[in-house]
Amino acid sequence: MDRVWLSSAAFTPHEPERRDALINVRVDEKKDLKKIVEILEEKYKVTVTNRFGGLRFAAQLYNTENHIQTALSSSKEVLAKV
Repeated sequence: MDRVWLSSAAFTPHEPERRDALINVRVDEKKDLKKIVEILEEKYKVTVTNRFGGLRFAAQLYNTENHIQTALSSSKEVLAKV
């Protein structure tokens, strides 16, 4: 599977010993995070929450790698809608 990367700032620790399966991605503060979450969950079936001014993906509990890649690859479309 090809990797997709966002041009957003992830604020998950970079040090391997501090990492977790939670992935946080900061989103432009002008964007409607609740709407982004709604679209990702309804249209793409990706479980994500609105936390700390960004999107939090809990890969270990709710999302497969495919879900995460779907969320990342669809982010431009979703962010353009809100």
